[in-house]
Amino acid sequence: ISEVEKVLPLSASALKSIASDLQKGLSDLLPKIKSLPGRDGTEIQMTIDQTKSLSDKATEALNICNVISNAKSLGHETSIIAFEGSKWENRNVDKQLPKTAENPVLIKRTAVLGEHLPIPIVLFNITDQYLNVRVDYENIDGIKITALRSINTITSLGGESWDPLPEIDESSIITIPPLKSREVWLDLDLANADAREYKFNIQFQSLNGAGIIDAPRSPLGIPSPETKVEIDLDVLPFEMALSGEFRLCTWSPSTGPEVEGLLSHGNNVFLIPNGKIEYNTHDEIISIDYSELELLVEQFSGKDVFFLIHGQPAINGEFASEKYEKDYKHYLADLLAYLTSKGIDLKHFALYPIDEPGGSGWDAVNKVIKFGEMAHKVDPEFMLYQDGGGELPMFKAMSKYLDVWVPPFEWLALDTPEMDVMRNTGELLWSYNCSYASARPIGPNIKGINLIYEYRTAALLALRNGVSGIGYWAYNAGGEDLWSRNKFEYSLVYPGRTFSVTSRRWEAVREGIEDYRILFELKKHLKDEKLNNVLRDKIQHLINVSLPGFIDPIAQAVKYGQSRNMIDNLASETKMDQFREEMIECINLLLEKSEL
Repeated sequence: ISEVEKVLPLSASALKSIASDLQKGLSDLLPKIKSLPGRDGTEIQMTIDQTKSLSDKATEALNICNVISNAKSLGHETSIIAFEGSKWENRNVDKQLPKTAENPVLIKRTAVLGEHLPIPIVLFNITDQYLNVRVDYENIDGIKITALRSINTITSLGGESWDPLPEIDESSIITIPPLKSREVWLDLDLANADAREYKFNIQFQSLNGAGIIDAPRSPLGIPSPETKVEIDLDVLPFEMALSGEFRLCTWSPSTGPEVEGLLSHGNNVFLIPNGKIEYNTHDEIISIDYSELELLVEQFSGKDVFFLIHGQPAINGEFASEKYEKDYKHYLADLLAYLTSKGIDLKHFALYPIDEPGGSGWDAVNKVIKFGEMAHKVDPEFMLYQDGGGELPMFKAMSKYLDVWVPPFEWLALDTPEMDVMRNTGELLWSYNCSYASARPIGPNIKGINLIYEYRTAALLALRNGVSGIGYWAYNAGGEDLWSRNKFEYSLVYPGRTFSVTSRRWEAVREGIEDYRILFELKKHLKDEKLNNVLRDKIQHLINVSLPGFIDPIAQAVKYGQSRNMIDNLASETKMDQFREEMIECINLLLEKSEL
């Protein structure tokens, strides 16, 4: 501590405080340890737990000592150490520590045109002060930088999760407690970026730290010491597959301030209502009002989105009666004409009359079948949608009319008769997740879940299994206020004053979809007869060896109910990064070939 005090007095003060706390903890614990003989089991276990807790604190203190010792080389004005943090872990974000002490910090990244690129920068406060740190950066032509910050919330299990990522406010200031880490999440939107190398800096100004608070107590103007992160970004001239090649449904709002963010995250399936049918006194249809649909569909003009017409139209009479069927045909013909006039063809919408019919029993299944039968009499190209589980005979019965199959997410990797029916009939095979099978205990205790399996690689698991869409219940339809402790943590985002606050989970979904679109485009190049064998082998290895080698063991671990530690080992950020690096390597080789 004496050596640290010569260069970093505020850090030395923080270390003295730690040492004092540890000494007090040891003084309190020793009498309990000495008196253990003869104590009952409960008291012994409490003492063991307290010993472990003190040991953990001592280990953390040693690690902090090493960090601060390394920080001496940065000079007496050092208050924070910046480093790149973990992207896809919601636990213990505040306990991350840097492995080295550098200023500036260099971060290199490679991306393709149109991607969003997340860069988590963690700031560790090495002083005894609550530091106010200002995040500063310049606008970069073609790149939209948004600075977010992770904050902690309580989980359904009573733990802590750093899932929400609200945007840093106009002050651009975050506060970091003594000897703790806080994360700044940079979202780089490359929608308008050019294919070239970008170099830019992010500055973190310590407003009340070393060199400021310990300066002479007289009127002074002192520039705030800066910790700098230099970002070297290479944007490759490679275009992802179009967004419509992959579908995402989250039962989200279909209008309002959320729509722009939904589209940018790959959410391109939206629910719309049926038209409102008006009858005359003779029980004849005289008009159908589409004004509610009008407001929804027009905002998506020019966007490749897919509509689910949710629910059943308000048709008079007994379902499936001759009168009902006549009016339903009238309605569907009119609906089709209306949607066609808006540029929405039969490949971009489906009827969604009943949610999860298999779970409701045969009455619901038979009703779906009847809706399909009536729709096909109007136009056999009408598509019918169903989601959820059920029994094999149900799927076989619905297969004559079903076009959009949406089984549970955890079914995708299964080789079952039910999946065979869905893989071999219909037009589209998607999936959706509302069970979250990797959670421990299984269920919607999601804030602290393994993000790589449930969110970051969900689209990759879909690609691996020939599936072109995924879904989540739900964007924000569940009604939970995730800022509080909730039994169910379904919502992907957190409520805000004017629009929802994103989460690490929601950002992981987008990253996975973008990887799907890159891989989809790479697969198309395999059809090029002029592709050289070396590059062909590289792409085939990525898709046919590396992808299943990464994805399949995780799916198997979840299927067989293995432990969270096992799932974390298989679905790790290191393995995720390795797969991404191999994908980028294939793109670079492809670009080199195109330049020859």
